[in-house]
Amino acid sequence: RDHCENESIKNVYSSKLERVDSIKLDLEYFVGKEWESDERLNTVSPAVEQFQAHIQDLAAKQPSLLLAHFYVRYLGDLAGGQII
Repeated sequence: RDHCENESIKNVYSSKLERVDSIKLDLEYFVGKEWESDERLNTVSPAVEQFQAHIQDLAAKQPSLLLAHFYVRYLGDLAGGQII
């Protein structure tokens, strides 16, 4: 959302793709109302930390490169690969 006005990103950005609220509702349903304090969900592997750092670095330095991440996440993973 921070980069939705970036020249490369604004053409594909849609607030309809934001998933945070839906994911929180899913976690509450499947894990319980105290999901935010569930230690299983607060343990992050070194690989995940490295990936998060990489995505944050791209967002800060070259936000247009986030389009590759967007492509895989939304058109691949979340659409079952049907669009790819």
